[in-house]
Amino acid sequence: MLPLIVLLLSLGPFLLLLNYFKWEAEDRKIGISGPRSTLLLGNIPDLWKDIKNKTVFKKATELCDEFGDTYRLRIGSKLVILTRDVKIIENIIHNPKFVKSDDYRFSRDWLGNGLIRSSGEHWHKFRKLITPAFHFKILERFVAVFEEQTDVLIQNLKELCEDRVVDVVPIFHAFALDVISESAMGVKLNSQSDPDNKFLQATQELLHFMGMRFFSLLHSKDWFWKNCPSGKREKEQIAYIHNFVDKIIDNRRTELLVQNGDGLREMDKERPVLLDILLKSELDGKPLSNEDIRAEVNTFMFAGHETTGTTLGFLIYVLAKYPEVQKKVFQEICDLNLHVKTSPLTMRAANSLIYAENVIRETLRLYPILSGAHKKCTEDIRIGNLFIPANVSVVTLIYANHHNPKYFENPEKFDPDRWNKEISSEERNPLAYQPFSAGLRNCIGQKYAVLELKVVMIKLLREFHIELGYEDFTVDMAQSSLLYSRNGVQIKFRKRQL
Repeated sequence: MLPLIVLLLSLGPFLLLLNYFKWEAEDRKIGISGPRSTLLLGNIPDLWKDIKNKTVFKKATELCDEFGDTYRLRIGSKLVILTRDVKIIENIIHNPKFVKSDDYRFSRDWLGNGLIRSSGEHWHKFRKLITPAFHFKILERFVAVFEEQTDVLIQNLKELCEDRVVDVVPIFHAFALDVISESAMGVKLNSQSDPDNKFLQATQELLHFMGMRFFSLLHSKDWFWKNCPSGKREKEQIAYIHNFVDKIIDNRRTELLVQNGDGLREMDKERPVLLDILLKSELDGKPLSNEDIRAEVNTFMFAGHETTGTTLGFLIYVLAKYPEVQKKVFQEICDLNLHVKTSPLTMRAANSLIYAENVIRETLRLYPILSGAHKKCTEDIRIGNLFIPANVSVVTLIYANHHNPKYFENPEKFDPDRWNKEISSEERNPLAYQPFSAGLRNCIGQKYAVLELKVVMIKLLREFHIELGYEDFTVDMAQSSLLYSRNGVQIKFRKRQL
């Protein structure tokens, strides 16, 4: 036994040194540099403070200034390439050989093989299948749902004392969940009447677990995760969400069967909801499996409320922080007679708001929900001087480019008017701004989301003057899987005097 121990101890340093030389050779081959890697841990020591503080997205931006627009990191022994180079990004997003990276496997048990995670033929078939539910001709019919749920939101806010400071983020998450469940699933959940909504809490916890697993050498291992307390908790929350969504699917299926005893009714041509499309559709001559339907419903329930609810929080924050901006938005609403409450809003009227749309664009620039998009190529590929080995994660640094002075003058300044300026693609490549990703995998619901933001902004500003909860309040940006405000968004709502 002793000779074996001596042998292992003597081989250990040799193997570590061999691995180090392997990394050095790998760096030369891919043609980019990065911070010096530590044996076994890679660059985790360099990132540790930011991992603990949940500010890796800021560190990733700083490293661009030190190592260039494209550099490499190692999370343990795992190689990751990060880039804000728009030429490289352009090659990635338009090349079908680039698919979602293995980093998204941490959401596998939750989101299944839905649009966020799937690739190849499966993704193409389902993207084509789902697209009609978000066609611009259909969006007009969703405005009524946006209005109805915003009325519930306004009534809840009116019941608050005017001097009360409220964190609007959980309120907006509940609102957005009610909107997506009704407009895309045809089901009323009434989440806004439940301040302790378990679905919302479960979603937040699962996002936290995904972020935890990405940066932890131990938690990233499936065998360890399944047996640790957090892994067991994740399993419980996923089971709850699956049961929750299964009930929605079953109830909707029953409603459709009741309406037509011989089978599913013809889709409502006025407003075909996503769930109806999934229940009625076939692929390769067979009805969709319950697992396929649940994966897409889970994906849209998550993406449709988490991202929109968080963005609404940031939107209200900038309106409160910059009173002159809020005043201009409300003046535009009045100029278009949208302050009058007697007639329903229309998509055309909402889309007439030019300055308000610039405010939304600028909010999404400063506070993008997604800090980066993770992809991999299924084979070795060279883009210019960059060599990307097969299956290595390549992260498009969305946050870094949104805050890049090369493309946005005074990038930390909130300036909606910057979007009025005519800028050529040479001055600012369109891919420098990607709040909804871009290319083949751009967000299918982006027009839906922006329209929802506009309707909420119009109706809230009709009723309230919005103020910061505290004079010096500033959002504290952090990252789990998505970007969010660690200290919420603290706001006061005061009755508007017209």
